[in-house]
Amino acid sequence: MKNSLKFYSFCKVIIFNGILISSILACRPTPEANSQTETLLEPINDGPVVNAGFSQVFPAKKSVQLQGNVTYLGDSNSLKTQWQKISGPGNVTFQNPQLPNTTVQFSQPGTYVLQLTAKAGEQSITDQVTVQVKPISQAQIPAFSIFEQTFTHSGTYQNPYTEVEAIATLTTPNGETQIIPLFWDGGTTWKLRFSPNLEGSWKWSVQSNDAGLNNKSGSFQTIAAESKGGIRVNPEYPHHFIYQDGTPFWLLGDTHWTLFNNNPKENLDRNVVKQYIDTRAKQGFNFIHSNLMSLSQNEGGSAFDNISEERLNPGYWQEVDSRIKFLNQNGITSMLFLTWAKDGVSKNDWRAFPNEAARLRYARYIVGRYSAFNVAFTVAGEWNEYGKKSMYEQIAQEIVKFDPHQRLIGIHPGELSYSVAEFAAKDWMSFADYQQNYTQLHQRVLEQLKYNKPVVNSEYAYYLRDQNEDGKVDKPNSATLDDIRHSSWDIVMAGGYFVTGWGTTYFGGIRQPGPFNVNDPKNDDWEAQVQHIPKLFKTLDWWKFKPIDRRIKGEGTRYLLANDDQQFIVYVRNTNKPLSLNLELDTPVSYTLQLYNPRLGEFSDLPNFTGKNTIQLKPPTDEDWVFVLKKINK
Repeated sequence: MKNSLKFYSFCKVIIFNGILISSILACRPTPEANSQTETLLEPINDGPVVNAGFSQVFPAKKSVQLQGNVTYLGDSNSLKTQWQKISGPGNVTFQNPQLPNTTVQFSQPGTYVLQLTAKAGEQSITDQVTVQVKPISQAQIPAFSIFEQTFTHSGTYQNPYTEVEAIATLTTPNGETQIIPLFWDGGTTWKLRFSPNLEGSWKWSVQSNDAGLNNKSGSFQTIAAESKGGIRVNPEYPHHFIYQDGTPFWLLGDTHWTLFNNNPKENLDRNVVKQYIDTRAKQGFNFIHSNLMSLSQNEGGSAFDNISEERLNPGYWQEVDSRIKFLNQNGITSMLFLTWAKDGVSKNDWRAFPNEAARLRYARYIVGRYSAFNVAFTVAGEWNEYGKKSMYEQIAQEIVKFDPHQRLIGIHPGELSYSVAEFAAKDWMSFADYQQNYTQLHQRVLEQLKYNKPVVNSEYAYYLRDQNEDGKVDKPNSATLDDIRHSSWDIVMAGGYFVTGWGTTYFGGIRQPGPFNVNDPKNDDWEAQVQHIPKLFKTLDWWKFKPIDRRIKGEGTRYLLANDDQQFIVYVRNTNKPLSLNLELDTPVSYTLQLYNPRLGEFSDLPNFTGKNTIQLKPPTDEDWVFVLKKINK
């Protein structure tokens, strides 16, 4: 290491797993420690970080361990923690209800909801966990849920994050093996976090350079899944996505780069973030991408107390845990940008890591800590603003090597390039493109379909954003409701997906007049109309559609998606003159015909059609309209 702990000037009080540790020195080095160290923000002295653990199945009439966790940066004397039963058929006996990490017994089988509360001053934070108690002898968890095991290292280390290595090997019910890193969670605590995908008996063992972790082993039983799992590429229709259980997934994405941060000046904190997540979930969003270290501060402090010396702060990541858990509970996949290539706000970017080994260590940490969740990974935001292509390739390959869950992996371009096509053919790359593209939206999706992977335009508009506060919208495709609606349809009618955004929310309020505000009335119109896009597609077998624009003739902007001769979607705007759809059939076929209004989300039935050559489709006005044809199977 570069400097001894003696150079650090003050400490913070942290509670890990209910154990008070008052001598973790952190946060700010004194000048003699390292004159080149960047200036770090003061930690936010906010409410406690609370995590009640993950849903599990426990045996009845047996003491079992709860994996609660509380972190607090303030005065430890003011902190009170308490477990309580919220619901369940029997009595619950906590060995010590004031300790987050305690044992518990249940008097009878059933489903219980337990709540962990942490109070500090006027702040009261809660988190709940659902447990099922069954008359079985071995611990069980549903497939696609999270198994977590806690360990304690026995050695003495100045920096456990860099000095200790621990890898778990898991043996599947089929006898195959997988590996995943354990992650350091503060003090002497390490955790194994894993999401099994198969029913049956799993075994695990740990290999480590620390004697307290090495050769630890155990097993668990996996029962039938109670959720759909994470998302992956549909192997049969590779331009689209499915859940792990095979259910098709229509990606409706939003942007919140600072989702894991606090920013008091912009009214951004844990409660506001949860309100945002709840709002987006109710609007149908199932995908939100975020930067893990955008502002690098939350209720748990800074992501790294000193990134150049790899002084990772577990308290920050514990708060990230709770927010990702809340995303998943609301049915939202969290796309995690490991960090920006060059971040002008926090400076905690890929440039700040001291060397290659440090970057790979951080990638392994993120995989170990988060791959068990319903997440995806982006290696870097705006990668081409710093570093070589080979550096990011190496980070991506490290993720693949240590992620047994095989989560989606992407990379994101800066404005120097609208595309990441140079990575599209790589085995680790899950996407044909994860664009930042504001022009030629339709054509640039079509160009990337050749890689036979999904195409996502992840930055194409931020509705009504006014960064310099001059009263003028300063992002393309963002100034009017028509602009952003048209551009969104341009993307999906090419067979792609989009991640949208709003000026008041996409960067935590920083780049917009006024604070972060998911409820700003000026957002209402696009919040309503964006939901009309998946509403249409989900009435159809959208994953079977292919763009065939050549078969639709006429004036205006017009696109065609076709599912062989079974279903057709025709989108048109800027004309009210008839279009001609070439069916290219050998014999006459009958179709139902509907007109869809993308501004209102309303269907109107039109007369059925029977024919084999062409059908005339007349838009009512020169606004945007969608025609839907479905084959009548006799």
